[in-house]
Amino acid sequence: MTPEEIQQKITELQFQKYIMETGEGWGQCRNETGKTLAVYGPKPKKSDSPYENALYLLAAGQTTEEDWDCDGIYLPSDVKVTGLDLGSPVAVKIVDGTQLVVKANPDGAVELNVPPAKVFKAGEVNWFIPTLSQEAIGMQFAN
Repeated sequence: MTPEEIQQKITELQFQKYIMETGEGWGQCRNETGKTLAVYGPKPKKSDSPYENALYLLAAGQTTEEDWDCDGIYLPSDVKVTGLDLGSPVAVKIVDGTQLVVKANPDGAVELNVPPAKVFKAGEVNWFIPTLSQEAIGMQFAN
């Protein structure tokens, strides 16, 4: 890593520490992409899913409810994300207390208002990371 990359990582970690110390005990996600967004949150109480959380759909212009812990977002491989080179579908984890806003820039790329705590590919974490396209997500009804 270059000194600039190391400094960037230190800055991101300091920001995450600040969020954890001053934020709520839960994350919140807002979708300003103009498309349906898949978000990770608590799995249903009666779920026998082997995964740590569940995947939900968040309609364009919507925000997850207060006290509902948004753990992060799912990004299909066909979505361009500013600052990330996906190559495959990923789960983007946020720190509890984060108020994540996901927007589309004028070029159509997705932008996050805060740096992710971690970016996971399938098999790197016990989260369900499907191989859905953005079009397939958009064809679903938001829940």
